[in-house]
Amino acid sequence: MPITGLTTGQRQFLKLGQIRKGDKQIITRKRSDGTTYLVEKPIDLDHFRVTFHGQAEDARLAFVDAYGEAPTEIRVRFAFPDIEQVWDANYECYSKGGLICKAASTPERGLYWIFYRSHENGEVLIRNGEPVNSLGRELASKPIELDQPIYMYKNMKGDDVPCFLEPVGRLQVVVPEVAAVAVGYLEFRPGSSIDIRNISAELAAYDLMARSAGKTICGIPFKLIRRAEEVTVNIDGKLSKKESWVVHLNIDSGEWASRALAYLERKALPDVVEGEVMALPSGLDEDEWMKEPAVVEVEDEPPPWEDKEVKRPRPAPSLPVPEAENGGDEKINPLDAKWVKWAADQWGITASEAAKRITSLGLGHGTASLSGFKAKVMGGEVVEEDNSMSPVDLKTKIAGLTNKHLAANATDVDRNVLAKTLTGIFPDQTDRYEFTRWATDSENGSTKDLLACKVKALLDWLGVATFSDVPSEKVTVEARKALFEAMQANGQAKLL
Repeated sequence: MPITGLTTGQRQFLKLGQIRKGDKQIITRKRSDGTTYLVEKPIDLDHFRVTFHGQAEDARLAFVDAYGEAPTEIRVRFAFPDIEQVWDANYECYSKGGLICKAASTPERGLYWIFYRSHENGEVLIRNGEPVNSLGRELASKPIELDQPIYMYKNMKGDDVPCFLEPVGRLQVVVPEVAAVAVGYLEFRPGSSIDIRNISAELAAYDLMARSAGKTICGIPFKLIRRAEEVTVNIDGKLSKKESWVVHLNIDSGEWASRALAYLERKALPDVVEGEVMALPSGLDEDEWMKEPAVVEVEDEPPPWEDKEVKRPRPAPSLPVPEAENGGDEKINPLDAKWVKWAADQWGITASEAAKRITSLGLGHGTASLSGFKAKVMGGEVVEEDNSMSPVDLKTKIAGLTNKHLAANATDVDRNVLAKTLTGIFPDQTDRYEFTRWATDSENGSTKDLLACKVKALLDWLGVATFSDVPSEKVTVEARKALFEAMQANGQAKLL
C-alpha cells in the first residue's frame, strides 16, 4: 500500500552533482582589538562550477573531458515532459543545520509557507503547506514579510546578522556526455531573481512551442549558457548598474528551432475553401439568395497527434468540388491536401484519418482521375493507378544505388542540382529534410551533409544530372508517397 509523502513523491533519478554559478572566497579580517578572523565571501564567477558527489567519479571525469573545468556552456536535456517535474523556485532560508523555512506564492494565495521549523528548538510548525500544531496555525494566519528577518545570529565580530528569505531555483538537467557513463541528473540552483526569471520565461516559451507541435520539452537539445550582461542592483538604497554573468536556457540545435517554426507557420495559415460562381436557383431573387449561407465554415483542423474523432461538416451545395473541364478526367494526386480535406468532409472524419483511409483504399500510391477518385470515395468504382514504385521498393532501390556508388565523389554542383530538384518536389524545407532522412537513413536531411554515394544514388533515381533536368511525373509521385510513409513511420501522420 502507498505511504503519502514516502511512496507518492515526484519521479526522480539519482542526483549526481550540482551546477553552480558562484564560489566562496576565504578572506582575513581584523577585529578592533587587533586580532584576526576568517570569513567566507561569496563571489560570482564568469563560468559554471560543477561539483559531483564522491561516488560519481566516473561522471566527473566524463564531464571534465567534455567541457573542462570552467565551462560557459553546457549541453543539457530534460528527463521528464512537464516543467514542474524539472524546474521549481521558492523562497528559502537556511542555517548551518539545514533548511529553516520555505515559502511559495501564487496570484490567488499570495505568499504562503510550505515548510517552517523553529530556529530556537528545531520544532516543525508547518509541513507540506499545512500547520502541524497550534503554533503552526498561528504562524500561517500571519502575512509573510520578505523584508523581515527569519532569525538573527552573531558573527565573528559579535554583531547581529539578519537572515532573510531568499529566492532559490532548482533545475534538474541531464548532461548527455555524463549520461553515457552514469544515469542521473545534475541540479542547477540559481539564487538570483534575474536567473530564475530568465529560466522560467525561456522554459515556458520552449514548452509552448513544443506542445504546439505535439511534442514536449523532453528530448529537446538545450544548453545552459552564461553571458555577460549589464544589470541593475540596489546598493545601500541606491540603484546602480554593473556587469553580471547571468544564466540563460537556449536551444542547442538550429535544426530543431527551424523545423518547429516551419511547422507552426504552416499551422497558422488559414484554410482555403474553393468554390465556383453559380447561377441563382430559379424562384429566388437576389435578396432571398443572399440570406442563404455562401460559405461553409470549417472547424479548425485538430492536431494530427490527437486520436479523438472529430465530426466535420459536409460541404454545402453552394461550394461544389471543382470539376475538370474535360468531364471529370483530370489527373490528381489523391493525397493532395485539397482532396484529403474533401474526402474528410464526405466521410465525416479528420483530415489525418482521411489520408490514412485514402491510402488503405489503394488511392495513395500515385495519380488518379478526379472522377474515379470521387467515385471510390463515395463507394463507386476502383480508381486506376499508375505504375510508380511503393515506398518500400523505392527505399530498396536507393540502397542498391548507394552501394553502386560507394567509391564515387560528389561535387558541389551535384549537391546543388540535387537540392534544386528536391526543392521542386518539396517546396517546404521540413518535408524535404524528412524525405531525405528517410530515403538515405541519414541523421541530417541537408544535401550538404550527405555522403557522396547517397547524393549520386538520389540523382540516379531522380534521373537528373544538370540544373535543366526535370524528374518525371512517376518519380515525383514516388517521392510524395515516400514522404507520407516517412511521416507515418515517424509518428507524425500529418497532411502533405
